[in-house]
Amino acid sequence: MGGELKLLQSRARVAASFWRAPAAGELQKLRARGLEIAEVRLDLARAQTPSAAAVLAEKFCEMPAVATLRAAGEGGKWRGTSRARCAILKAALPFVCAADIECAAREAKTVAAMARAAGKTVIFSRHNLSGADSPGEMRALAEKVFSGGEKNIVLKIACRIRAVSEYRAMAEFLREWRSFPIVVIGIGESEIARASRRSFPRLGSKIAFAAVAGKSAPGQLSLAETVLACRGKTKTKTQTKTKKAAR
Repeated sequence: MGGELKLLQSRARVAASFWRAPAAGELQKLRARGLEIAEVRLDLARAQTPSAAAVLAEKFCEMPAVATLRAAGEGGKWRGTSRARCAILKAALPFVCAADIECAAREAKTVAAMARAAGKTVIFSRHNLSGADSPGEMRALAEKVFSGGEKNIVLKIACRIRAVSEYRAMAEFLREWRSFPIVVIGIGESEIARASRRSFPRLGSKIAFAAVAGKSAPGQLSLAETVLACRGKTKTKTQTKTKKAAR
């Protein structure tokens, strides 16, 4: 589909990760059910050559898509070189709207430059699998990412959360930065983490990830649950408890 991935809309957009080519008509059916963005997980698909990445990414060109080659240190399967990673993402760029690269990656600036040159969006991501970052840490990262004033940039922060204090830290950051293109995700199977999947889209997170082909991260909700959360039509007992506890 090409173009940029614009995320300053009034509500969160529904995404799902894929690590295989879609079956005939599968994407059309999923879009009819509310899917809006496909994340092509090149690392999970083992599409670790430029040609393989291009072939897989092209299967998703009928809808907005993100090319992701997630590093092993942040929950993915990629263990190759920076040079190879850039070549793979560059091959996928013609068929997607955005490329995802970790903020801490050595090749982050190179991938961002490639995306800009191709007229695509770059998603700078941070994955803390051990716990939630503090509001100050998240704020510092956001200031660094957005300080240049460049367009077509998205910041994604995903942290494992188990306690109300961690939920509160991420919610505080969301409220402060909700006017920016940010994605904030609570990872984990805990009740509070799953509750964050329903509430964070309403607090300002611009993308919510659903489980479609399988869970790419712990705690992902079904597509139907995620669509309802993004459209602001659900309120569970867990959310009510979380809201009271976070006060």
